[in-house]
Amino acid sequence: MSMELGDAYYLENLWGAKTPGVQEELIGFWLRTGALPARAEAERRVAQAFFVAQTKADQQLVAISSVYVQTNQQVGHPFYYFRCFVEERHRRASLALHLLMAARQELNARFVAGENPQIIGMVLEVQNEALQQFRTEAVWLRTGFVYIGRNQRGDHVRVSYFDCARIA
Repeated sequence: MSMELGDAYYLENLWGAKTPGVQEELIGFWLRTGALPARAEAERRVAQAFFVAQTKADQQLVAISSVYVQTNQQVGHPFYYFRCFVEERHRRASLALHLLMAARQELNARFVAGENPQIIGMVLEVQNEALQQFRTEAVWLRTGFVYIGRNQRGDHVRVSYFDCARIA
């Protein structure tokens, strides 16, 4: 599944559909951009890759989002932890926001359909210092993510619950 983002970019959903060629492209991107320091870590993360952003003009990979499941200690429930890396020269295109919203929409739809009902939402650990300094609203209205505190590194932690999620 792919979706267009204006004239310049499109998003592609890679969940469960990573050919060996796509896997090598993801690994190459992470290593080339310095997003990940070692090939072993990039190889481990390939299975977590979710959506990618590519340029329409030449189909160049410019951003990758990934998710993994982990229990959030502050809430005490499992969540999908979302990560995203956008190549520096493409950061003004709001690709991180588009990748986040696409991931949330897809994972929420899966939750509502009954897939992994124990995973009740998404978590962001915001490492971007500018976001931590200038996006201090308790609730990010555009995304619905709510501030719940800081992690051990001091990063802001935000959560978004899926539709009809229940705390059991």
